[in-house]
Amino acid sequence: ITELTVFAKKYHIELIGNAQSFGHMEHMLRSPFYNSIKENPSVVTPAAEETYRFLKEAYDEIVPVYQSAMFHINCDEVYGLGRGPSKRMVNSMGGPGVYAYHINRINGLIKPYGKRILMWGDIAAQNPDIIPKLPKDLIVISWGYDAAESFEDAILPFKKTGFDFMVAPGVSCWTEVWPNMSTAVVNISNYVRDGSKLGAMGMMNTAWDDDGENFFTYNWHGLLWGAECSWHPALPLAGEDARNDRELRLAGFNRAFDGLFFGTPGVADAFFQFDSIRHYPVQGIVRDYGVWSSMFDADAETTSEQARAVNESVVSDATRLLGRLTAFGAKVKRNAQVLDFARFAAKRVLFTGEKNLARIALAQAMR
Repeated sequence: ITELTVFAKKYHIELIGNAQSFGHMEHMLRSPFYNSIKENPSVVTPAAEETYRFLKEAYDEIVPVYQSAMFHINCDEVYGLGRGPSKRMVNSMGGPGVYAYHINRINGLIKPYGKRILMWGDIAAQNPDIIPKLPKDLIVISWGYDAAESFEDAILPFKKTGFDFMVAPGVSCWTEVWPNMSTAVVNISNYVRDGSKLGAMGMMNTAWDDDGENFFTYNWHGLLWGAECSWHPALPLAGEDARNDRELRLAGFNRAFDGLFFGTPGVADAFFQFDSIRHYPVQGIVRDYGVWSSMFDADAETTSEQARAVNESVVSDATRLLGRLTAFGAKVKRNAQVLDFARFAAKRVLFTGEKNLARIALAQAMR
């Protein structure tokens, strides 16, 4: 971390520490060694003092290594709180009270290092009674990943109570063979627009790779679109005016992306063709589970003649996309390796479509 911090500083990047501190701890909690601090298979319990001894030991090792004045404790998606050892505690204090208690205990553990904590805001936004009980210098990160027209409802609970906050859209890469760029474009633009309008400290563009199959190289369009939207937030428009403004800005961005990133036009348009294939009514056609679905997982709907026709269209479109991406290989002047990754993604989509056709043929032969 020390080496990474020095390296990042050369590029004006501040490395901020991050440690799961409540939920999303299922990998660690699989070990019987941690049974005494387990609320459920993915959440540590606030009802055991040993939880805070464990967190202190973890923070003592992790937190001081980072030079940033901020440290991210996560604490999102804490499902099942109050159904384990903390049941009596929740019955007494209420769920919001127990959640806020845990955050304040963490804040006390990290404060001696002079850090200001960052925390995901989903649980507090869903339970507004939590908000006034939180440490006043905490920075809340409001997140959401859909292509919503507005994200004000996810931000205003923190704005109205005086908390500093950031917004966190995402590049929509998780569980996808290729990022859902159409969703990411709207999500990032609108979340940053609303955050800017309401006084956000900044934005954190997310690329969740926890499915283990997403390559970082897939995500450059969404990451750079996030930078563009952050430096030049969209106008505070709504409805058709907002959509027209976004499409106009996206067209200009795509031209710049092609010219600066690849040195040739048309690549961004080719990337968006993954989304055109995604619109076919085929389950998982541009998703990881489509690639890994069983040949024998068949039903009447997925093996019908209509399913055959749709998958034939998928195969045709994926073949054309693969050919187009291959043709760009001789034209691009920079970052040609990104096209290698795009071709790999197109081959996975093509494989899924061909596998679906083989499944249909197998099912019909067995009837």
